Amino acid sequence: MFAASWPVVASVVQKLDVRAWVNTLHGAFLGGLFLALTVAALLLVLQLRTRDLTAEGARVTLRLAQAACVALALTGWLAAVSGTFVVDHWFRSATPTSPSSVLEASGYGAWVTAERAKEFLAWLSVAAGTAAAYLALRDGRMLAVGGKARLSVGVLLLAALAFGSVAGILGVLLTELAPLS
Repeated sequence: MFAASWPVVASVVQKLDVRAWVNTLHGAFLGGLFLALTVAALLLVLQLRTRDLTAEGARVTLRLAQAACVALALTGWLAAVSGTFVVDHWFRSATPTSPSSVLEASGYGAWVTAERAKEFLAWLSVAAGTAAAYLALRDGRMLAVGGKARLSVGVLLLAALAFGSVAGILGVLLTELAPLS
């Protein structure tokens, strides 16, 4: 059954141009990885709350949480920079066939504003993720002990997840309405 669908997959892949591939790499891979790492870091920070952890377990969980925070910050920066300086440049180009021109000509001009909001939210999520990574590295031992450090990192990770999720949903909707091609 799966082998029968390969011609369909191959025909879809052949229709994608460079812009569609870069948009997919930016949104689905980097954006998806950013959100997955944010969830992983948040769960690891929350796991530090349990009193059932041994000293060794707390040390390993702390190192994993710090690594996840650093990885999400790096991935977030790659996603935001590629979105702002590559994908968004193509979206806003001044040609009549650009996605923003198509949306405005179709009477969907509000979606162009939504695209601007998406970019703003994406940068907010990267800023929150970077701040969480900085605090996780700086106050590592305090995360294991608890208190304000763990709460601060948790709130920043939750903000990064919320802003990144909304930016991702807007990106998917915009790609469906006016794909890059």
